[in-house]
Amino acid sequence: MIFWLLIPLLATADNLNPPTSYPLEYVTITLTMKSAWEEGYTVLIHGNGDIAYSGLGGDREDSVARSIVGDLVKEFYKSRFFDLRAEYNYRNRVVINADRSVSVHREIATDQNTVHLSIQIGSYWKGVSDIWGAPHTLHILEEKILKVAGIDEYGRIDRTTEDADIDVVVSGRVVQIDTSDVDNNGVFIHIEDESGNRSVGKITPLVKAPPPPIWKMELYYRLPTLKVGDRIFTSGRGNLENFDMRTLVTPYWSRKRSI
Repeated sequence: MIFWLLIPLLATADNLNPPTSYPLEYVTITLTMKSAWEEGYTVLIHGNGDIAYSGLGGDREDSVARSIVGDLVKEFYKSRFFDLRAEYNYRNRVVINADRSVSVHREIATDQNTVHLSIQIGSYWKGVSDIWGAPHTLHILEEKILKVAGIDEYGRIDRTTEDADIDVVVSGRVVQIDTSDVDNNGVFIHIEDESGNRSVGKITPLVKAPPPPIWKMELYYRLPTLKVGDRIFTSGRGNLENFDMRTLVTPYWSRKRSI
């Protein structure tokens, strides 16, 4: 039986496409966060359920059920991780000028935290560096990996994730943006779906130490262009009434413009 599993693995391990059949034990997931301000950390999750952490706070080991690792592997496919670029370090800002012309400006990240995520399957390897401008699906995948590892985005032990509220996905129209006390309380975005149900997504303050993770910096980057009336797609942790926002997508058709 083991020999049968090895055949498709070796036949497709060309580092261009992931193998189509392999034992879960052949999988190693690695997430490394390199901070521009302080020591980073590395998390390794093996197919047998073993977890190794090194970095902030020292080294430690843990383990989870193999089925949980299997669920993580599924998320790599769902997020189309294997189709992503090797590095995301810029984003394009599109500006509609007064003369109705379009200008595209490339903004390159400097002094940012870098998250490098990779998956090893036998001899196959795929890695992505998330510096700035990566798809929100990658950020969700990173969050799920940290949740399984039992740490937060700063590398601190976070066993509360075992009892945390479910992940939520909310889409609808922005009806209010509360920025009255950004430095202390963050930003509150009130959303109404097509059925008239209200949700409040919170973006926690950016200025508090330790340095904020990339996903939070991207949320604050999007805020200046967010307007009441925009249709958005967002996800986070909490419940359908109140949740901590993790991703924010504003479809380009959400605002009406005369061009």
